[in-house]
Amino acid sequence: MNERRSFPLISQLPKLLDASDWVWQKPPEREGVFGMSREWWIGTDREGRKWLVKMRNGFYAYREHVFASLAQRLGISCQSSAYLLIESEDAEPRLHTECSEPWQLALWLMDEHAAQSCSSACALSVIIGKGMDFAAIRHAQVSGIAHFEDLVRGDVLGYLCGQFEPHGHFFTRDHEYVVIDNECMFAGTPGLNGCHWHECDAARQLIIEVCRGLARVTDQELHEVAAIPEGYGRSHNSGR
Repeated sequence: MNERRSFPLISQLPKLLDASDWVWQKPPEREGVFGMSREWWIGTDREGRKWLVKMRNGFYAYREHVFASLAQRLGISCQSSAYLLIESEDAEPRLHTECSEPWQLALWLMDEHAAQSCSSACALSVIIGKGMDFAAIRHAQVSGIAHFEDLVRGDVLGYLCGQFEPHGHFFTRDHEYVVIDNECMFAGTPGLNGCHWHECDAARQLIIEVCRGLARVTDQELHEVAAIPEGYGRSHNSGR
């Protein structure tokens, strides 16, 4: 498995961040970026690290963080995050977000690859504007896109975690595939019914790999994944 990674794992990050001294700014507007919300903020902490904060509150923060923690334990390239406390109601993200809570999620801010090839040797040139069957995934990974088979692994784990809708994905400037947008996990019945990779014989080994990996996760590891750090609370509603 390709271990190339341009961002830290959740296990290497603090469990809870305090945003009391963060500097806030809005993400730059970009054309053609699906899913960008006007409620998103970028926070810079005292160490100069940048974080994306969606301001979707503790309910979504918990589901997204737990799934990412579990995915990373299975070796899946998934975005990293930490629980975040924005205690002050005068902090810009809370001040300008209706019905916001102090409990949020901070996503490690990654450098996104442009929608077009970055050079004549760009690894993403083999997939831009093309369909994604399993043969194309294998070809793209051989061509230099790291972790691209995690498109399959992430889908399979999402179904096993009762996803309400599929995760999103992201390509870094270092040509890595990253699973993102996991706040809709644990909202339905777990199972592989409906997972279209079942129809692909070539993907069967990856499906088995994820199932076996999940079965090997111990109760202690699940407890660690699901644990909420002291000082962090979360709402239990499905919206705000």
